[in-house]
Amino acid sequence: MTIKYLAFLNGCFTLLIVASVGPALPKMKDTAIIVNTARSGLIKEDDLIQALLNNEIAGAAIDTFDHEPLGNNSPFLQLDNVTITSHMAGSTNDAFRNTPKKLAERLLEWDKKKS
Repeated sequence: MTIKYLAFLNGCFTLLIVASVGPALPKMKDTAIIVNTARSGLIKEDDLIQALLNNEIAGAAIDTFDHEPLGNNSPFLQLDNVTITSHMAGSTNDAFRNTPKKLAERLLEWDKKKS
């Protein structure tokens, strides 16, 4: 896997990569949170769903899927450790202004719960 960008924050990371992270899921800590705002093909959805169902990772934030729009029967909609947004959610003035602050607040809340 070629990693283009990787940013760590309290055990969470977001990445932009060239290949799938599916094979890396079993190697991740159970506190890991995957954020995919790039392309759906970067993460094998079935592998991610299984990792989330089995609590092999703590969670995921996703805004792109193999089949869009996401169907009402998607397993992602049944998981409580997934945040789903529109792929365009970050393109508003409100998002540009508030998202970094909200992300920091949520990560700090999550970190307090883990301590």
